[in-house]
Amino acid sequence: MKRTSISMAAMATLFSVSAFAANKALPLGIDLGTTTCSEISKAKTTEWSLVNPGISAWSDGPMLKSTQPNIPGLENATNLMIICDSQDRSIHVSLTIPKSSVQQIAKELDNKYKTIQRKLPNLGDGKAKWTAANASIGIDYVHVSFTATLSYETNEATKLWTSYAKAQAKKKEQGAASQL
Repeated sequence: MKRTSISMAAMATLFSVSAFAANKALPLGIDLGTTTCSEISKAKTTEWSLVNPGISAWSDGPMLKSTQPNIPGLENATNLMIICDSQDRSIHVSLTIPKSSVQQIAKELDNKYKTIQRKLPNLGDGKAKWTAANASIGIDYVHVSFTATLSYETNEATKLWTSYAKAQAKKKEQGAASQL
C-alpha cells in the first residue's frame, strides 16, 4: 500500500484558523456560512476544476463539485464537494482523502479544535468528530476502503439535512402505507 504524506503548506491550507476568531475552521480558505458558492466559483473554478452539478435537494442551494480538485499539497485528494444554502452561503465542504493520511490530519485537528469523538483504528471502521466556532468537522471511513471522507459543516447544514432526511422517511412511510 502506498503511503501518502501531506505537506505543511497543505495542512495550513486545509486547517486554516482565523487569527481574529480562534477556533474558526476555514477549510481550503472557505469561511463557512459567509463565503458564497458564487465567490468560490469565480475564484477557484479553473484551479480546482469545479463544475456546478445543480441544486442540492436538502439545502435548496447550489453545489460545486470536482473529482480531481488539484489542491497544492493535497494532490491525492479527490471528490471535493461544496454545498451552499438557498442564500448561496457555503455550509458544507467535503473531500475524499487517502486513508493513510487520516492519523496525521486527525492529530492536526486535535490540536486546533475540541475533540468530540475519536475512534480511528488501522483495522475496522473509523469515525472522529471535532467542533469549531463555525462548524462541525468529521472524518469517516470503512474498514475495507483506502480512502476517508473529511467533512466540515455548519449547524445550519446539519439542521437542513436532518429535516430533509425526516421528510424523506415520512414520505417513504406514507408511500408504503398507501400500498396497503
